Amino acid sequence: MTIKNNIQDIRVVKLPQQTIYISSSNLYNSMFSNLAKTHDKIVLVVDKKFWEIFWDLVKQSIEKHASAKFIDYLLLDAKTTTKTTISIDYILQYMHSLVLSRNSCVVAIWWGYVWDLVWVATGLYMRGIDFYQCPTTLMAQCDSIIWKVAANLGSYKNVIWLFRSPKATYCNIDCLKTLPSSELYVAF
Repeated sequence: MTIKNNIQDIRVVKLPQQTIYISSSNLYNSMFSNLAKTHDKIVLVVDKKFWEIFWDLVKQSIEKHASAKFIDYLLLDAKTTTKTTISIDYILQYMHSLVLSRNSCVVAIWWGYVWDLVWVATGLYMRGIDFYQCPTTLMAQCDSIIWKVAANLGSYKNVIWLFRSPKATYCNIDCLKTLPSSELYVAF
């Protein structure tokens, strides 16, 4: 299915438990417009690498479509050593400090392990609040249909598991243009 409007073409893939939207950088306009209609608060958790390249674009979309609902963002330096219960606890404490409700949502825009951390944290917080993901690498966009995430417990890798689908996945194909060619071949 393709949604056409004056801004962009958005490819929509409907799966049993989630919808995947695929488009260009203007995809964030549609995403924040939709989230502002259905949630009382919107929080972003963003990987620092993404922040450096795309924050201005995301900020414009928030200001245009969701400024009344957007309350905060959390920057993470996500790597394998931060994929731990300490990081999950940090995200849970952060969400609690913002007084998020069951009607709030968290959006993860990520490279690396932000996905795992936020997915587990949103699954635990208040028995699960809405989670949306914006994968920014080809490998992450391919993996985004897999509903299994894990975190490390101490030195034990991937022993905390969660099976849960995000409400939706937003794949911005313009992010792929910023990747080194070696990163594009990781998915194959």
